[in-house]
Amino acid sequence: VTGVSLEMNANESAPLAAVLQYSADQTVRPRFTLSSEGEEDILITDAPSSASGPTPLLGMRPGREYMVSVSFEAKGGGAAVPGGDFALTTPPLPDDFPPIKVTTLRPARMEPGYQFVPTMRWTERGPDREFGLVFALDSAGEVVWYFRTDKSVNDVKRLSNGDLIYLAGRDGRMVQINKLGELVRHWHTTGIEKDDVPEGSHPVDCDTFHHDFVVMDNGNLLALSSEARDFD
Repeated sequence: VTGVSLEMNANESAPLAAVLQYSADQTVRPRFTLSSEGEEDILITDAPSSASGPTPLLGMRPGREYMVSVSFEAKGGGAAVPGGDFALTTPPLPDDFPPIKVTTLRPARMEPGYQFVPTMRWTERGPDREFGLVFALDSAGEVVWYFRTDKSVNDVKRLSNGDLIYLAGRDGRMVQINKLGELVRHWHTTGIEKDDVPEGSHPVDCDTFHHDFVVMDNGNLLALSSEARDFD
């Protein structure tokens, strides 16, 4: 394994993630051990197997200094190959981040992993359609990842490959991003005119995407929409 590097994500939309780069002569699985003063070490062993990066690293809390030890496991097993130790500093949460207070914690009744929470900001005029946020909480209720965007996030689901897909705004948009906050795919409805559709977006012949959608077993998306009718 050569060319190993680990740096904080350059994409400001998802600043708590880090990016591992490497190149291997066979498929390997990266392993991470995260150490921070005053906290228990975190062992991450479920990164995707590949012969090269980029590989996202999640699980770091904001405003911390971490020492991250990286190693690689071959697909067929055997001794792990060391990849090095890296110092990372995570940024604090922004001032306008919603306050979170943990009032009840029952670890024995919790599933492992992270809880992803889509968030909408309300004003005196109703929901702020130019503020979008989805964040992930660890088992202690601490933020370990978040994604900021300029359109409201109305629902979010995790795909089998780890990407997230969500409904954006109120004029008919569906967005797929990876863990680094990078745009993977974009869909837009044609029933409502839009002037800022990204290049390569997939048009869908309906008015809107309305509140909810389902990822079907064959990979298709089943979404609610609306239909305008005139009545005497």
